[in-house]
Amino acid sequence: MNRIYKRLWLLTFFISITASALGQQRNILAVPDTKVSIGQAQLPITIENTDEIVGLQFDITLPTAVTAENDAVVTNRCDGHTIIIRKMEATRYRVMLYSEEMRPLIAQQGTVFYIPIITPQSYSQGGEHPMAISNATMTVASGEDVLTE
Repeated sequence: MNRIYKRLWLLTFFISITASALGQQRNILAVPDTKVSIGQAQLPITIENTDEIVGLQFDITLPTAVTAENDAVVTNRCDGHTIIIRKMEATRYRVMLYSEEMRPLIAQQGTVFYIPIITPQSYSQGGEHPMAISNATMTVASGEDVLTE
């Protein structure tokens, strides 16, 4: 009987260690609340990561009449990464960041790049204009999608 309890205890111990390790993975892609001026502005894309991220892809839907430009502005978190921004529909853009050398992003939190946007004159100063991220993936060198939020 004592032997069964030892095995049960070992099984419980290993399950809790595995659950704890999985629970610590945190790879979050976000567009923080940002105040932008009418005309040209920069939309920050932030990542908080525990894994070594080498690439990501997502769709971003901007508010009506707001347009994105193709040339992203990288920060010091990029290490030779390439960023591509392509218009998919009227207000939806596909954004891809990758490293041909499979280099991970530098550091584990903060702004990775900025999407240049143009806000029309018809928008009111101080108004809220929601946007959405969809179809997001965040990959490590093995190709595994590790996005958690």
